[in-house]
Amino acid sequence: MNIDQLRRIDFNLLLIFQAVMTHRQLTRAADDLDLTQSALSHALKRLREVVGEDLFVRRQFGMEPTEAARRLIGPVEAILATAQEALAPEGPFEPESTDRRFRVAAMTMEIGLFAVPLVERMVTVAPGARVDFIGAGPDEAAALLEDGEADLFICHGTPAPERTTSTPILHTGYCVAARKGGTFRKKMTLKKYLAADHIHVMPHRGGTGRVDRAFSESGLQRRVTASVPDHITALVVAAAGTAAATVPTAVATPMAATLGLKLYPPPIDIRPVTIELVRHERRAHDAACSWLFEEIKAVAGAMNRVAV
Repeated sequence: MNIDQLRRIDFNLLLIFQAVMTHRQLTRAADDLDLTQSALSHALKRLREVVGEDLFVRRQFGMEPTEAARRLIGPVEAILATAQEALAPEGPFEPESTDRRFRVAAMTMEIGLFAVPLVERMVTVAPGARVDFIGAGPDEAAALLEDGEADLFICHGTPAPERTTSTPILHTGYCVAARKGGTFRKKMTLKKYLAADHIHVMPHRGGTGRVDRAFSESGLQRRVTASVPDHITALVVAAAGTAAATVPTAVATPMAATLGLKLYPPPIDIRPVTIELVRHERRAHDAACSWLFEEIKAVAGAMNRVAV
């Protein structure tokens, strides 16, 4: 971009671009900025002329960003954040009065683990805030973090995306869940475990998890009677029938009493899971995001006491 292009840009254009990227609708973006929709459209046209590429495509349900827009949002947010910090230093974050809408990307297991306790905690300490969980795998989460569409990412078993830091927050082993008084009665042995019907958790088609690898490495086999996409569904199915579900202890423990399940230590060696909290560098100085980061760590800390 040359000096003539820079002279044609003002902060209003960048703010408008950010608002449209966030809301994906002109009406909502205009309301957010207290502008008319006509003024918003005119500003986007000016920005398109400066950039030299289309930034949005009109679709039935809103504005779809082009690849050019996705490339721009990161640098634009960095510029706006730097300007805000320099010109109007942010005061201390006050959770009790905030109306911030937080967006947390998470893998399937992590949503099951964190959604309930985090929402319950938020209702108490930040009643005006909102937290949206976004189901995402590693690749999608990397894009959400880079585009500023997610504040944090909770995951396991995946490398941290570029320009992020990853913090381990929860370490959990596995347990075997079965209906009380059912298949295993009071005691479970390897023989009973192998003879039982099993519920297979397969979040991704054709994928293999730690339980599958444990059986493969030990040379043992189990009889799978059903496959489900997540651990919570596996626990519900186990509670309703005679099959066993081998799941992370942190997932099973909060639900065992409600579902009438008894938890047993697995008679085979299954590698534990380490769950990590990932944060993009652009959120490094976001006080609200830092607060949410610590709240999620606190929730994980309570789980760690029962997740061995």
